[in-house]
Amino acid sequence: MTNAISDSIIAIAYFTIPFSIGYIVKIRKDFKYYWLLILFAIFILGCGTTHVMDVINIWKPYYRLDSLFRVITALASIGTAIALLKYTPEIILIPNAEEFRGINVKLKEQIALLNQKEEQLRIAQVQLSKINEELEKKVIERTADLINANEQLSKRSIELEKSEGKLRTLADNIPNLVWIANKEGEISWYNSRMYEYTGKTPEEMEGWGWQSVHDPSILPLVIEKWQNSISTGQPFQMTFPMKGKEGNYKHFLTRVVPIKNKKGEIENWFGTNTDITQEIMAQKTLEELAYSQRQFKSTFEQAAVGMAHVAENGKFILLNQKYCELMGYSLDELINLSFEDITYPDDINADLELFQKLKAKDIPNYKIEKRYIKKNGEIFWGKLTRSIVWNEKGNFEYAVAIVDDITIRKQIEEKLIHSNIELKKINNDLDNFIYTASHDLKAPISNMEGLLHTIYDETKNIFTIDVLQLLKMMEESIDRLKITIQDLTEISIVQKDIDNNRELISVSEIYNEYMEDHKAELAKSNAIFTTDFKEKEVYLSRQNFRTILYNLINNSIQYHHPQRRPVIHLNTYRENNFLVFKITDNGIGFDMSQKDKIFRMFKRLHAHIPGSGVGLYLVKRIVENSDGKIEVNSELEKGSEFRIYLPIIDTI
Repeated sequence: MTNAISDSIIAIAYFTIPFSIGYIVKIRKDFKYYWLLILFAIFILGCGTTHVMDVINIWKPYYRLDSLFRVITALASIGTAIALLKYTPEIILIPNAEEFRGINVKLKEQIALLNQKEEQLRIAQVQLSKINEELEKKVIERTADLINANEQLSKRSIELEKSEGKLRTLADNIPNLVWIANKEGEISWYNSRMYEYTGKTPEEMEGWGWQSVHDPSILPLVIEKWQNSISTGQPFQMTFPMKGKEGNYKHFLTRVVPIKNKKGEIENWFGTNTDITQEIMAQKTLEELAYSQRQFKSTFEQAAVGMAHVAENGKFILLNQKYCELMGYSLDELINLSFEDITYPDDINADLELFQKLKAKDIPNYKIEKRYIKKNGEIFWGKLTRSIVWNEKGNFEYAVAIVDDITIRKQIEEKLIHSNIELKKINNDLDNFIYTASHDLKAPISNMEGLLHTIYDETKNIFTIDVLQLLKMMEESIDRLKITIQDLTEISIVQKDIDNNRELISVSEIYNEYMEDHKAELAKSNAIFTTDFKEKEVYLSRQNFRTILYNLINNSIQYHHPQRRPVIHLNTYRENNFLVFKITDNGIGFDMSQKDKIFRMFKRLHAHIPGSGVGLYLVKRIVENSDGKIEVNSELEKGSEFRIYLPIIDTI
C-alpha cells in the first residue's frame, strides 16, 4: 500500500513537470533549445507513466503495457541524454541570472537613453511641425504677395505703355529734334521732326548715319566730343550747323545726357537738337536755352525744364517735378489750378490770345516770354513754348507746355539796358565837355600863339640864343596843344557821328585821296606801297573810313625802321560775314604784351617818336561802334599787321 501511495505521488509530480515545461516553451518562444525541453518533457511524462503502471500492477498486472511504456521512456531518456551531451557546451554559454541582470540593466539604460532621444525627437518634431506651419503660412502669404505684385506689375506695365505712347507723342510734337542712342553711341530712334528737317529715311540715319547732315568742317570736332562723352559718361553739349532737306544749314544747340539704370550703369543716351538759328542771328552773345531739354532719362518726370499737359480749358492734366519746383507748388496743388492762375495778370491776355490761335490751328506753336507768380508770391520770368497734340480725329487732345526760367537773363538784360542808358549819359556829358573845352581853349591858344610870334619878331635881334631857343620850345608846346585839341575835337565828332552818312564807298578812292594829300610826306619817307583790294567797297561813313585809313598809313610811316626803306601793303578780302581791311609794314614793331596799351587814349609805346597817342584810339572806337573788331600782330624789329573787321551789310 505504501508503494502505491509513493508511486502515485511521484507520478503526479512527473505529470506536473511537462505542463511547466510546455508553459515555458509557450512563453519563451525565443528559446533556442525548446525542442530539448519538449524531449525532456516526454521523458518525464514517460517516467510518470511507469510509476502509474507500478500502482496498477499491484492490483491487476498489465506487464506488456507496462513494458511498452518503459521502452518508450527508455527511448526518450536515451534521446534526451544524447541531446544533452551534444548541446550542453552551448547551454553552458547561456548567461546566468547575474549576467542577465547586468545585461538587463544595460538594456534599461539603453532603453532610457532611447526614450530620452525619442522625447528629444518628439520635441524636435513638434518644433519642426510649428516651423513647417509657420513656413506654410509664410509661403501662403508670400504667394499672395507675389500674386498681388504680379497684378500690380501688370497694371504698371499697361500704364507704362500708355505713358510711353504719350512721351513719344510729346517728343514728336515738341519743336526739338529728339533721338535716343545705345550706350555705344549708335542712334536707334529719332522723332518725326528729325526726318522732316533732314529729308532722310530711318535707314539712312540709323547708327552713325547722322554724319551725313553735318558740316564737314565741324564734323571731326563733333565726333571727338561725342566719343569723349561716350567713354567718360559725361553729358554732351555743343552748338553746330545741320543740313536740312533743301541743302541749307541751320544752327542747333545739341544736348545729350546719359540714362542710367539703378546700378548707375549707362543704358542709353537721350539727345535733343534745338534750332537756335534766329537766336544766334539776333543775339550772338546769348545761348538759347528755352527749346532744349537736358534729358528724359526714361520718363517724363526727368525733364530738365518745366513740362506740362494742359486741357483745353487751361487746367493742368499732367506736370513734371521741374514744373512744380518752378512754381513752388506741390503736384496736388497745381493739378487743381490752370495756367491763368499762376500767370502775372498783365501777361494773361497775350498768352490767352496766342493759345486761342493755337487751338484754332492758325499757328502750329508759339513762344512767349512772360511772368509767373509762385506760391509764395515771388515773380519770375519764364520762356513758354506751347504746342497742341491732336487726336486721330483732329480734335484737341492736350497742349504741351515747356517753361524755362529766364529770370537771370531778364535781370541781366535789365541791368544792361540801365547800364547803356547810364553809359550814354556819361558819354554825352564827356562829349559835351570835350567839345566845350576844345572850343573854349582855341581862342586863348591862338592869342598865345600870336603874342609869341610878336615877341619873337620884336626881340629876335635882342635876346640871346638861349632865350630864343626857349621861345622856340614854347611855340612847339603850343603846336602840340593845338594838335591835342584837334584830336579831342575829332574824338567828339566821331562819337556823335558814328551812324550818320553811312554809304557804300570805294576803298581805292579813299586810298588815292590819301596818296594825293600826302605827296610831300610820302616822297620824303621813300615808302613802297602795294595794294590788293579784292573787296572794292565798304559800308561806312566816308569821314570814318578816311580816319581809319589815314591813321593806319601814318602809323606805318611814322614808326618805320630807320635802317630800311618802308614797305607797306594794303588789301581787302571777305572772311565769313566781315570785310577785312589789312595793312602790313616792315617797321620797328612792338612787344605783343603791350598790344592793349596802343589803343588807349594818349598812350604811346615809343616816346622818342612824335605823336599824340590818339590815332589808334580813334580807329578802334570807330570800328567797335560799327559792330566790328580790330586785331594786331607785331614783332620787334620786323614790323606790324593791323586787321580791321567790318560787318558786311545788305543795303538792298
